[in-house]
Amino acid sequence: MQLIQELIAELLAQMSRIREKATESEAIVRDITKDIQILDLAKRNLALSVTALKRFQMLVNALGQLEAMVKEKQYKEIAQTLGAVKEIALFFKSYSSIERISVATKKLQELQGSVRASVEKDFDDFFLQDPSRPIKQSAISDACLVVDVLGDDVRNAILDRYAALELKEYRRIFRNTDEAGQLDNLSRRFAYFRRVLTAHDTERARAFPQNWKVGEHLTACFASATRGDLVVGLENAAEKAAALGGAPKKGLALGGRKVEELENKAGVPVLTVSLLVESLAQTREFENAMAKKFGVSFKELVERVPLPGGTGQTLTSAFGKHMNVFVDAQDKLISDLLASHRGSNARSSLDATSTSPDPDTPAPSVLPSSTELFFAIGTGMDECLKLGGEGVMMPICKMYKRWLKVYAEDVLIAGTKRSAQDRKSTETRFNPSEIQKLCLVLNTADYCQTTAGQLEDRIKDKITQEEAEEGEGEYSMQEEQELFVSVISTCLTLLLRELEHATDSPFQTLLKSNWGAIETVTGTSPWVEELATATASVSEVIHEKIEPKKYVRSFCDRASNALVTRFTNALVKSRPIKGLGGEQLLLDLQSFKSSLLKIPGSGGSAESMYARNVAKNISRLETLLKVIITPVDPPDAFVLNYILLIGDSSFSNFQKVLDLKGTPKAEQNTLLDTLLTITSTRTELASESFLTTLDMDPGSTPGSGMEVDAPRTTESKREVFSDLRKLVSFTMRRERDKSGT
Repeated sequence: MQLIQELIAELLAQMSRIREKATESEAIVRDITKDIQILDLAKRNLALSVTALKRFQMLVNALGQLEAMVKEKQYKEIAQTLGAVKEIALFFKSYSSIERISVATKKLQELQGSVRASVEKDFDDFFLQDPSRPIKQSAISDACLVVDVLGDDVRNAILDRYAALELKEYRRIFRNTDEAGQLDNLSRRFAYFRRVLTAHDTERARAFPQNWKVGEHLTACFASATRGDLVVGLENAAEKAAALGGAPKKGLALGGRKVEELENKAGVPVLTVSLLVESLAQTREFENAMAKKFGVSFKELVERVPLPGGTGQTLTSAFGKHMNVFVDAQDKLISDLLASHRGSNARSSLDATSTSPDPDTPAPSVLPSSTELFFAIGTGMDECLKLGGEGVMMPICKMYKRWLKVYAEDVLIAGTKRSAQDRKSTETRFNPSEIQKLCLVLNTADYCQTTAGQLEDRIKDKITQEEAEEGEGEYSMQEEQELFVSVISTCLTLLLRELEHATDSPFQTLLKSNWGAIETVTGTSPWVEELATATASVSEVIHEKIEPKKYVRSFCDRASNALVTRFTNALVKSRPIKGLGGEQLLLDLQSFKSSLLKIPGSGGSAESMYARNVAKNISRLETLLKVIITPVDPPDAFVLNYILLIGDSSFSNFQKVLDLKGTPKAEQNTLLDTLLTITSTRTELASESFLTTLDMDPGSTPGSGMEVDAPRTTESKREVFSDLRKLVSFTMRRERDKSGT
């Protein structure tokens, strides 16, 4: 172990000696190469100095050559030399403090200024076409090479100068204060510029390089100048329209200030919707033509061309502030269109539409006013999309939505309201004319609901993503569609009321019949045939006149439920029902069922579902009548028959059956006692049945009586507690009777 430690110590000592020798060697090498490093640095500095001197000599020589070329206007050579000189000058940018270099740099700047002045003068002579100083296109083409070397700012200045000269006469002719510069002469502006552009293409375009895009620059400058004139012209025309619109009628004196304003705008046209639409259409057509010519959208064209006042805007954007004129015109158009169909005129308009003057001409299935409304909306939307005015889609959509609501409320709903005299004269008889009118309104509401959805889809397809996000919910027609659906529901309710009026007479006969005094059953009662005839008459008109068959099915379902409810109410009100009276009602019930099954027509799965619903409702009435006609003696047999047919242990339901039979109170106690005894051991019996919802004191409204659908939970709970109270009361009464005996 000690030997290993000694070896390690010796190894460390050797490493220390090696490190010291390496340090000494490094110092010796550094001392030896010190002079060499100095020589290398001197060599690099000398090489750099030689290079700088050579480049400076090249710069001086090039400046001399450039100066001579500038004097001779050798633009092609100047372009090559100037580019090289500018590249060499970049090398001396960090040596600008040296006098000789500073002088050379200033010389270069002076030469560039001289070249620019010479080029601009030649361009002016070329633009002005001075016969005394003719300039060849080849010289201008060479000058363009020099301009490219001088930089984009020089090129843009020359193009701005060219555009200003080309549009100088245009600005003089089409001033806002002159007649030619007014809004109604907009087409002349575009025609003039087209001639300017054509002259440029045929005479001077070849002198410019294609990458200069001189035509686009001319167009952007024209758009900038014309847009400013458009803004002023539109403002003046709008102010004049406002002044005239607020003036008194012809023949009355105008205020002095207003007269002065109108005199100042004597040559200014009035901003009407036709002028606005025509001007916007002409502007849109011009922008599309320019976009097609240059292969880029007009908006991109005016935005990418640098102008002295910044980037330009499209011409059509000037109309955005005044598009309310178009919206107001559309609003007035629809207002005038619906004026003869709204409010107090709604009923007379509906009467006139449903009555065809020519017997051979069938009446329309929808109100013509609805098709006229959507035709006006569609036409206005087409014009709006064709014009493409910015910011107009949202206000025009709001306006259309408002008129759809007005049409639903002031035309359709108002059309269903009859006068008091008409209502009184027809409320107790079948009125096919009124049913036809309601069907017409229903068809129209369905048409409007469907078309409103299509209008929403069309609008959403045309607006941009930004407009959709900005006006979220503003383009939705959901509220309007729901309003038309409510109109349809109202029409169905009114049709049911007409059915009620048509069937009122047979149900009154049923109600007044004494079912406890029937001695013989001879066949179907006359009231059933009368009811079948009335029901068939109403359903025939509805089948013929309602176009959307889904609403026919809805009416049939609601009609059958309403008729079953009225039948049930009549049974309850005409009690007591005894013996042969119940037999007669069972026979009449089958005929009543047959008349119900004829309401929807024949065929289809919907009719089979309807038939099952009718069979379910009629079977309940059959069950009730079978229980009613069962003799109460013996009591056990009657109660067992009740349990078998009805299937519940409810005291209140059993009491209802006894009341319908007209059972005396004394017998009812015995029967209730028997029910209690039997049901006490029948725990599987339900506490409720279809009789739970049977109203023993129905009102005069069609909806009262036994519900045809499933009973509600809250009613079931009330019936359970009612049964409990009756059970306790009955038990106490029975105990008193026993103690008395």
